Amino acid sequence: PAPTPVPTSAVKPPVAAFDVTVRGLTVTLSNRTKGATSWTWTFDDGSGSSARNPSHTYAAGGSYTIRLVVIGDGGTDSVSRTVTVGG
Repeated sequence: PAPTPVPTSAVKPPVAAFDVTVRGLTVTLSNRTKGATSWTWTFDDGSGSSARNPSHTYAAGGSYTIRLVVIGDGGTDSVSRTVTVGG
């Protein structure tokens, strides 16, 4: 007899991804995430955003780690990138 197929979830987890453009102290984020229904950004300076493609202006130059956490029907994912602003 043929093997019984194992049921699999048809919903894939989201894959977090984004691009960053830096201009002076401002970062503009382009969300490249697939399969997400919500986005939570943290900017490493005490602030954050739930916008899909936010921009953020830092008070001072330096290196900051931007983190994106995404949630979709299939689960969650996150990605972080370090940027240098004001250079």
